[in-house]
Amino acid sequence: MKYTAIEKINLLANIYAGMFGAIFRFRAWSGFFFIALFQAMGLYALTKFYLPGLFQILFPVISYFVPGIMMHYPQYYIALPSIYSTFDNFILGPTVWVIFSAYAVYKLEGYYREEKASAGEGIKKAFGAYFPLLMFWALETGLVLLVIALPSKLAAGIVVGSPGRGLAMKFGLQILAFTISAFLVYTIPAMILGARCLGAAIRESIGLCCRNFFLTFFLVSIPGVIKVILDILLSEFSPRIIQFLNPEIIPLALGLQIIIGIFINLFIYGAAVFVYREMA
Repeated sequence: MKYTAIEKINLLANIYAGMFGAIFRFRAWSGFFFIALFQAMGLYALTKFYLPGLFQILFPVISYFVPGIMMHYPQYYIALPSIYSTFDNFILGPTVWVIFSAYAVYKLEGYYREEKASAGEGIKKAFGAYFPLLMFWALETGLVLLVIALPSKLAAGIVVGSPGRGLAMKFGLQILAFTISAFLVYTIPAMILGARCLGAAIRESIGLCCRNFFLTFFLVSIPGVIKVILDILLSEFSPRIIQFLNPEIIPLALGLQIIIGIFINLFIYGAAVFVYREMA
């Protein structure tokens, strides 16, 4: 079925209406809830790394990347958003995220079909496709890092001494990252719901995005912008929070970000599942 521009706008509105309704259905976002549990446990461990048992495991790793002067309260909280982000992206990314994003896609299809999707079957499908999913995670993460990290390094001299230019550059690079994510957002639905191999799933995702680029870009970027704003606020203003407010605000804000992230993921992956089933 071919959609006109007006029909795509209406489809976007219908998708978001469905997503707001899904907020009240735990089964629609249960996969993201499980991810959030691991994120919360990791944040607690990183915040309380000095406790017996945690200290022996975490301190040698954290201190390898963080200067000694930053390992004391409250300076440690300045580095905490960056440390947590690294944990989320590179520890949970190839493990918890890979499994439960696929599980969430399976459960979301059941939600849209108004059928009860078996949790066990969802986990089975996710583990069955783990290595292709891991390869996809590595590809997407590598592309996004290339788009963000390389220009940031090349333009470092331009933004020195200008916080405004630095923030503008970060935000602009995130928009480019959204474009990459838009072209790849249907890959997991294609693998889990369409039983495609990795290469075929990527080709199908790119083709579907090309036919519906602006629809797909907005589905990814509108929720994504919320996450970017939260990331920038925490990373850029941590020193001021430490200096002028209560340092404990930083782990609390990261915890709030985890909760909000459940529903950001719901809107992105939920929309991807809906569009994939309607238009693939």
